[in-house]
Amino acid sequence: MPRIYKKREERYRVDAATGCWNWLGYINPDGYGWTKVKGRAMFAHRFHYEEVKGPVPEGLELDHLCRNGACVNPDHLEAVSHTENIRRRGITKLTKLLADKICERYEHGEKQYSLARDFGVSQPIVSRIVNNHLWAG
Repeated sequence: MPRIYKKREERYRVDAATGCWNWLGYINPDGYGWTKVKGRAMFAHRFHYEEVKGPVPEGLELDHLCRNGACVNPDHLEAVSHTENIRRRGITKLTKLLADKICERYEHGEKQYSLARDFGVSQPIVSRIVNNHLWAG
């Protein structure tokens, strides 16, 4: 269950070396913090971004410039397109050929978590590949 904080400074711990504001509440398996705001669950980084900089523009999502999913420092976040966010996450290290190999091995019964580990990506990325949401066709 996401942790609810009453004071802003109790929500995170600042890492002096990186400037990251590391979320102290619930962290999901992908490494992102979650919180509840007015009864609605949301990413902790999105909450902090919107609290300081305003709403994320329509059609954009937040990219962690620091590559630390638990960071909620608004200065470490940038609103970008989904395509740009994917590119920055390093998913482009997978070529169409590697995506085809993932699909082939998945069709032969390999589990998504195993494929993710072998190819150096997250399980949700493998899921998107095998369900034709990335490199479709």
